[in-house]
Amino acid sequence: SNDAFRIAVLPGDGIGVKVMDACLVVWRSWKETIAFALATETLPAGAISYQAFGSDLPEEILQKSDEDDAILFGLQLPEIRKDDGTQIAPQIVLREHLDLFAGVRPILANPDVLVLLAGLRNKDIDLVIMREFTEGLFRGRENHEIIGDAE
Repeated sequence: SNDAFRIAVLPGDGIGVKVMDACLVVWRSWKETIAFALATETLPAGAISYQAFGSDLPEEILQKSDEDDAILFGLQLPEIRKDDGTQIAPQIVLREHLDLFAGVRPILANPDVLVLLAGLRNKDIDLVIMREFTEGLFRGRENHEIIGDAE
């Protein structure tokens, strides 16, 4: 019925908004080369959302993003903190809500795009970087424990 691939855009704050704007320019440039339409809806999330609504990822935004085919997520302002001093981390709320355990980041060199890396092998770049979500910011979320070197 609807051939559009629906994307919830959560640009975040600060530099995240500028990065997301550039990303969307690239995505929209694909319109001529893909067989489906891209429909985006920009939704508030992050530190500015926390200041305005008291939640870094309000329930209604979470529900709206559930209805979409994908979520494009941006950077947050780390200097804005919750009242207890913890970092605002809507990415954790989102990952817990979606039951995700890893971030998958495919990287493929496009032969039609100039690659600024030195060497002749740069055209052969074909990687998948996986980052699991069990350490650092993700560990100790409930009790706000401080993570450091083991003694």
